[in-house]
Amino acid sequence: MTDELTNISNTAESEDNVLEVSPETTSEPTSTVMEQSTTDNIPTLDTKAEDTIESNSETPDDSSKKLTEDVATTLNKKISSVASSLSKEDLSKLAGKARETLSASASQGANTVMEGFEAVRDVRRAAKQTDAARNRLKQVHNELDESNALLAHREEIAQNYESIVEDQTALLIEAQNRIKKLAKQIKSEQTKEEKLKEQLAQLRETNKHDLRPHKIKLEQARDKVDEASKAVADAKRAMKLAESQHKEVVGRRDEEINHVNQAIEKSTARIEELNVELATLTAADTPDENALKHMRKSISKEERALDYSRSEIDEINEQHRRAIENALTHVYTQRNSLEFAQETLDEAKREVDEHKATYDKLYKNAHNRESEIDKQLATLAKTIADIQNQHDEAIARRDTAQSLIDEAEDVHATPEVTEELRNTISDTQAAIEVQQRQVQNLERREAKLREKTKQQRTVFIGVTIAAGIVVLLALLFITNIL
Repeated sequence: MTDELTNISNTAESEDNVLEVSPETTSEPTSTVMEQSTTDNIPTLDTKAEDTIESNSETPDDSSKKLTEDVATTLNKKISSVASSLSKEDLSKLAGKARETLSASASQGANTVMEGFEAVRDVRRAAKQTDAARNRLKQVHNELDESNALLAHREEIAQNYESIVEDQTALLIEAQNRIKKLAKQIKSEQTKEEKLKEQLAQLRETNKHDLRPHKIKLEQARDKVDEASKAVADAKRAMKLAESQHKEVVGRRDEEINHVNQAIEKSTARIEELNVELATLTAADTPDENALKHMRKSISKEERALDYSRSEIDEINEQHRRAIENALTHVYTQRNSLEFAQETLDEAKREVDEHKATYDKLYKNAHNRESEIDKQLATLAKTIADIQNQHDEAIARRDTAQSLIDEAEDVHATPEVTEELRNTISDTQAAIEVQQRQVQNLERREAKLREKTKQQRTVFIGVTIAAGIVVLLALLFITNIL
């Protein structure tokens, strides 16, 4: 921790922009305190701190308030990074050194602090004047370089005036001839382009006219396909309905026949039972004639019922025969209609395929002819663009040559401007010498002022640092308590 505070303190020992501790520490109490504080690792301000104080020292009326604020800000940046890690022993030592510094400063009185404040302000003002003089010297040097470059350029033009005019005139004439030639080429190529565009437009109109009948036939064939598809769908629905009707008629007949067959099965079973009973009665030793007679009557009755039921089957078949035949005829008719509709649809599809193949072939041929002209137009457009670029380059060469000729004529016609420029350069060189002496004087004055006010500035900065440390330690103490 002591090493970190030492590093902060050592940043205050720069000769030009950093506040220093006076070597004559034994002659003044305040100086002794500050030297001891530095030796014991009390942090001092770096260059930024001094710049902050000096920049605010130009308004003496509210200087105390501004200096306090600026110093506090700088101290927070430099000390807060290490203050939080200080031990209680370090805090006690640092607080003691700060109290000693403040006590020693108080013994010197307010005049010493005010003298230090004014010294800081004067050094800052002198540094600003020196920087302004250096900047002005640099600016004058730049002006001299520009003037020398311009003079050299004008002298070179004046010396080579005739060759410049001759060479650039030749280039100008060559560029103008080139421009005329390229302009004719552009016009010729544009004429070809217009003719090709007209040819393409006419070809497209001819192709459209030739393809129209084939397109109409194709559309008509597609309409036939749509109609035939609809007819097939209708025929399928009619066929399905006819089959349903035939199935319904046959179903009713079969239902009635099943009913009669059930009656036949019952009668047959009853007759078999009665015959068994009759055989039993006949086989008896003393047959009952009345029972036998009654049994034979029952068998005869069942046989007559069986014969009636069998005759009913023929009547049922006869009754439903015509309806079934009509239903079958309707199914057959609808099947024929469906087959015819399907054949019509197939024929329409074949016709569509034929017309589409013819149309596609004609369309492809027409498109190829149009594409060929499109390629020719693209080639022409590229050629025109290339010639136009050459034309633009020739114009640029012409303009450049004309500009150089105009510049040479102007320089040749105005020698007084060149002479005036020489006089200006001489004046500028003299001004540079004066400005250099002024900068040297200001640098010497600033150095003497810094040396003269070193002790006062050191005391002022020391007091400010001590006050800032006390405030910061107080804040840290309060924070630790809370």
